[in-house]
Amino acid sequence: MSSDTSADAADTELDAGLIDVNALVGPDIPAHRSTGASDLLALQRRFGIGHSLVRDSTAVRVSRTTGNRSVLELGLDTVSPVIVASALHADRLPGELSAAVADGARAVWVEHATWEQESEAVRRLLRAVQATSLPMLVPHRQPGDAARIGALTADAGTPVVLVEARYPDFSEVLPALDRYRNLHVETSSLGSYQAIECVARVAGHERILFGSGAPVRTPLSPIYAVLMADIPVAAKRAILAGNAARVFGLGPVPDTRLRVDVPDGLFDVHGHFFPAPWEVPEQPDAPILGELRRFGIRRQVASSIPAIMGALEFGNAQTVRACAANPDQLGYLVANPDDVDLAEEHIRKWGECTGIVGVKVHTEGSGVPTRSPRMSRLFEVLADYGRPVKIHNSGEGWEDALLEIARSHPRLPIVIAHAGYHRPQPSAAAVVNQTPNVHIELASSKADIRDARDLVGAVDPERVLFGSDAPLLNPAFVLGLYQDLGLAGPTLERIYRDNGERLFDGPA
Repeated sequence: MSSDTSADAADTELDAGLIDVNALVGPDIPAHRSTGASDLLALQRRFGIGHSLVRDSTAVRVSRTTGNRSVLELGLDTVSPVIVASALHADRLPGELSAAVADGARAVWVEHATWEQESEAVRRLLRAVQATSLPMLVPHRQPGDAARIGALTADAGTPVVLVEARYPDFSEVLPALDRYRNLHVETSSLGSYQAIECVARVAGHERILFGSGAPVRTPLSPIYAVLMADIPVAAKRAILAGNAARVFGLGPVPDTRLRVDVPDGLFDVHGHFFPAPWEVPEQPDAPILGELRRFGIRRQVASSIPAIMGALEFGNAQTVRACAANPDQLGYLVANPDDVDLAEEHIRKWGECTGIVGVKVHTEGSGVPTRSPRMSRLFEVLADYGRPVKIHNSGEGWEDALLEIARSHPRLPIVIAHAGYHRPQPSAAAVVNQTPNVHIELASSKADIRDARDLVGAVDPERVLFGSDAPLLNPAFVLGLYQDLGLAGPTLERIYRDNGERLFDGPA
């Protein structure tokens, strides 16, 4: 695969150790997704992971004792067992944990549904875990979890690693990291733009640990995000291995050559103009296409976040100005199904302006699900305009609803944003395969790599486009997803450029 020679090698290549603090083995559904020791070792070899902290899914799904015993018996030199602690059978938990520590457990995964109340169950659970003196790994599932976990464990004397913390919760996660110095984060979901830099600035790079989330997530996404982060090389090495070695008491691991394969001349069908109402780096009221070139993005079709959030006049005017200023910057007008008349007016006013190549419809931003008569009415107007429509879907049965819309307007190109509801879903394949006009792009910070592979493997690759969601998401993180789909180089090259250029009326 060709590389963009303009990319700084210091940003894209590094010799460093790699310790993964968030890996999983055990049974799954469907059964072919189950993983064991051989799968784990193969994954380590493929990505150059020198050591993995691993838990067994059985401990959560079926039996805590069975799952913990299984992971303790893996017996692999490159694996440290992570045992699961939960509030179930609390009377047995202290004895179980004590025995597991004696058998070599290196960390405790604290499994609890909600941290909203400091219940007696929570207190007993944490007392048992803290008695082990082992570091904790705690899933971050609700917006307020970080502060509550931080407060409950502040006096524990052991590090606590928040697992899968994502940008929608950063307004709470970042202050919690600042206040509770025992809190750390792992990288498997740090997929927003400059997330690594942001957390490092607030908490220090010493409290960021590499975690992949494999086999559910791809290790390439966080590897790429760390390598291309604007932080010193020493900080990158610490995040990739050194911090985990210190926190979990591990020995050094051999260096491996880590490299980001930056494509040449990406055509990105999913971009945005800011400001945005999330805890992400503020961007100027202008495109940042020049900044995105280091990720290989040459042209981008973008929509205005202000327009998506309801400021349609301001936001669509913003898009028109941005496209007029740069021939490589293309744009979607945002159309709201709650105001079809205004959508028609904006298409008449701006639909033929330089660089305006399509329409963006956001069901969550508008509060109108895909399966709605208002959405059907809007698409009648959009079909008359005839340019590609990218839709962010939501609501029960969105697949059948979009299939009906696409069949009603077979000449209207339609792009499924995120290839599903916020992330690639295999169910989107039926919509693509039963229509001549529906395409997908895979931008997501929480993609299940197995779902993404299943989806892409089930559709014509000519219907797959590249989308980054930048500058909301980190293009490097999304590139990792695309490059771990298992596609041949020539197929990826078409997805990166040709398919998008063809859909949006050819290259400049």
